[in-house]
Amino acid sequence: MRKFPFTAAGIVPSRTNNRVRIAGLVTDGVEILEILPGYAAEPSQINAQGLFDVLGLDDLHLDTDQIRGTAECKVITSFAENDQEFGGNASVINALFYAAMARYWQADAPLAFVSIGPTVEVYHVDVTQTEPQDQIVAFEAGTGWRSWPQDQAFLPTLGMDAAPPVEDPYFSRLPPKRVQKAEDARLQDVLAQSETPSQVFEAYIAAAIHHAMQFVQRKPQQVVISFQEYPMLNILGALEAALSVPCISLHDLGLLPEYETCYARAFTAARILRHLPTSGPTTTGAKTWVGGGHIL
Repeated sequence: MRKFPFTAAGIVPSRTNNRVRIAGLVTDGVEILEILPGYAAEPSQINAQGLFDVLGLDDLHLDTDQIRGTAECKVITSFAENDQEFGGNASVINALFYAAMARYWQADAPLAFVSIGPTVEVYHVDVTQTEPQDQIVAFEAGTGWRSWPQDQAFLPTLGMDAAPPVEDPYFSRLPPKRVQKAEDARLQDVLAQSETPSQVFEAYIAAAIHHAMQFVQRKPQQVVISFQEYPMLNILGALEAALSVPCISLHDLGLLPEYETCYARAFTAARILRHLPTSGPTTTGAKTWVGGGHIL
């Protein structure tokens, strides 16, 4: 193992064949120093050229033994094990990656990352805070495309999918219940005015994120959107209208959305290797900041 900084990579399985997607970065576990291109590979060829010092593969669909046997580097799994022991729900275990990305892009004001995959995940980053753990508030804002069939015959489930439950441990500053009721009514109005399935989906996502933004102290000056696996639709326009905040895509910042999870897992694996915390009260809802994972 080389001294820090080192090269970490994250791996996710392909949805269409037996290959995997892999992307890496150079990091010391605190800051991101360089982002490396992503690519597809056979599981047996992931680290064939010895480019990576550590691999993060926190995915039940990957053959850990096969990858470990051919990677010839450290392999880290089970990212959320300690998080769950301390009361976390592991849903946004890679949250500190987004705080590091904001610093990498030299953001000078609060911004939000919105990752739309099976769920809608919101990562609010305030880089004006001194400590990395104080810079991030993360949560699931609703159901993503997992309920949206390929034929686009999508009708979202109203209620708790669009409004986080009151007992959710992330939110220590809950708004008055009248605000929650107002948001529920607003969501109904927005959806009622939507005609096509895509408009319904866009309006639903926008309303869910608008609700989630009430739980942060400072409104983001920009929102960065990634829409994993599916086209962006008109989500940027819908969000700008709902949030009154400029919205750009992750692609505009030079990061391909299909490799977003790879980079996030790479950074989390790097933190685990350095025995740094990966989740806490403002991300997964764990009672304290904890690290975790198995280093193989």
